Amino acid sequence: MIRRFIIAALALFLLASLESSAQGTELSPFNYGELFEQHGSIFLIIDHETGRIKEANRAAAHFYGYSQEELESMYIQEINILSPEEVAKERTTAFEQKRNFFIFQHRLADGEVRTVRVYSYPYAIGDREGLFTIIFDVTAEQQLAARTRAKQTAIIALSLLLVLIFAGVSYKFNQLWVKERRQQRLLAESERRYATLLSNLHGLVYRCKFDREWTMEYVSWGGEELTGYPAEDLLYNNKLSFNSIIHPEYKETLWQEWQVVVAAKSKFRQEYRIITRQGREKWVLELGRAVYDSRGEVAALEGIITDVTPLKEAEARARANEERLKATLKSVGDGVIATNRQGQVEMINPVAQHLTMWTQEEAFGQPLTEVFKVIDEQTRLPVADPAAVALETGQTVTIANTALLVGKDGTERPIDDSVAPIKDEDGVLLGAVVVFRDSSEQRRRQREIEHLSYHDMLTGLYNRRFFETELERCNTARNHPLSVIYADVNDLKLINDAFGHAAGDQMLVASAGVIRAQCRSDDIIARIGGDEFAILLPRTDAAAAAAIANRITAGAAEEKVMGVVLSISLGWSTKLDESELMFQVIKNAEDHMYREKLLYKTAHRSSLVKVLHAALLHECGSEAIHAKRVSQLCVAIGEAYSLGKKELEELAIAGELHDIGKITVPIGLIEKADALSDAELEEIRRHDEAGYRLLNTLPEYAQLS
Repeated sequence: MIRRFIIAALALFLLASLESSAQGTELSPFNYGELFEQHGSIFLIIDHETGRIKEANRAAAHFYGYSQEELESMYIQEINILSPEEVAKERTTAFEQKRNFFIFQHRLADGEVRTVRVYSYPYAIGDREGLFTIIFDVTAEQQLAARTRAKQTAIIALSLLLVLIFAGVSYKFNQLWVKERRQQRLLAESERRYATLLSNLHGLVYRCKFDREWTMEYVSWGGEELTGYPAEDLLYNNKLSFNSIIHPEYKETLWQEWQVVVAAKSKFRQEYRIITRQGREKWVLELGRAVYDSRGEVAALEGIITDVTPLKEAEARARANEERLKATLKSVGDGVIATNRQGQVEMINPVAQHLTMWTQEEAFGQPLTEVFKVIDEQTRLPVADPAAVALETGQTVTIANTALLVGKDGTERPIDDSVAPIKDEDGVLLGAVVVFRDSSEQRRRQREIEHLSYHDMLTGLYNRRFFETELERCNTARNHPLSVIYADVNDLKLINDAFGHAAGDQMLVASAGVIRAQCRSDDIIARIGGDEFAILLPRTDAAAAAAIANRITAGAAEEKVMGVVLSISLGWSTKLDESELMFQVIKNAEDHMYREKLLYKTAHRSSLVKVLHAALLHECGSEAIHAKRVSQLCVAIGEAYSLGKKELEELAIAGELHDIGKITVPIGLIEKADALSDAELEEIRRHDEAGYRLLNTLPEYAQLS
């Protein structure tokens, strides 16, 4: 409403000037013809009956793309995209002053159609009648999202326009004005109208001298709202100068800047602070220019000063928010990359810089796919640009968990990420943000968990779960003959009892190593129980399975654990066709293995005690002498009691083996010459328990234990 009022007043002012000059008034120092011709706004004078463009200024020629001569030979209906009948109807409406404000679509010389705001008023000069028309291009204005800024800019622009009208002179109407006294009365009326317009503006419109005090010759009523001082206090430094309310920090800067503007005859634009009558600091924006006399010297300075404190405060809040955002992005543990709508990088936080090996300076303006290179871990093919997908769909996008980020130096890192579109409060898409993190440790743990779910922790072989899954998978005709070997580690309990579970674990690991070494690379080997192993052999007949079992037996015989030769009992069975049931094949292999284990116990179990005892005596010579003496003493005691031959033999064996449990005690501790600690004594005292467990496992020694 303010803009329409101002433009209406301007048009009335110009039309009044035109009519007055037509009545023979005297010339004025204001050149209205020059104002019409050189003003930046688009001015047209149109025949209201025919639509013929009688006169057009330079701004009109520049806007429409025609020369002034071409425009002045055209009709307005050639420019307005409405039909000639509709254009004629609107001209009549304007001429009859039923309505003077219009929004039209005008076609330029190059064919482009622009939206314009038209203010049209009738005028009469003698018997000539027409429409004085002011046109504003509002195409871009309609596209602006920030309406507040647009309104402020428009107010400032229109205010400056009024200042220029106040200061300017018009060439076009100079040809019609002939008497100076009539022109002076017209000027007074014009100034009255102008003052009315200025009084309604927010801000201070001024005319001042070019001195350090900025001595005011004119101050609009809006100055009191801005400064707190009435206009009369500032006029001609009546009570204070305008310079006195300028913040000291800016006084010299403003003076120097005006020196440059005056010398260059350019426009002045500066933001600075003032101190109001209430002591409050305000940010203001000053727009102005110098007015020169006929000799080219500065006659005055004219312009407008508006309050931009709310804008500066908003900018300060925005900067603070931006700094908080930057600080937040620097402190988060995830990598963050922000792009514009074209997918070009605008921000990359320190974590993302570390992971991608791109700095903020290097990455800025680069396509996201150049900085954030992602490939599929399995296919090694590039992953589609997630930001492009997010920008296209407006939805959050996540990348598969097989994604690898390729750094600038070629380093590959597993990552987890998501990409979300960035929208403003109106839902307009501004860009995208990528949030990602290095998932190397997570992937490693995941692989470990997956590995452990199918592998035995101790031996590294597959576990029963995996074996049963593979058994079901391989149980097909294409894998026949399908053989299975079952294996059981001999003497594991004996080793556990004699040397502890650590030694038993060592025996299991050694057994797994022997089995793995003697099997083929594609054979499936699993630990399916405490001391049991199973081997799945696709496309392997019974003879080949037997050969593998024999190799395992031979390999085990070459290994020793705690001085004991490794021994593994094995059994195997083969499925030849679909008619055989797999569970029966497994049972046959187990039965075969148990028969082999029974034969081993019968033939070798008792010899194990002798082997262990011999190892102890070999390692510790004093124990050999001690064992012999105790054996002899036991026999002597038995003879004293007149025991029989069998009982004496058992006493001799018991005396010789009474310290066999020391096989679990370190030799250094047995032979230690210094006093033993309490812990060492306790360890030695436990040897009799170990000896009991060892001998009690064998029937022939159970009574002696």
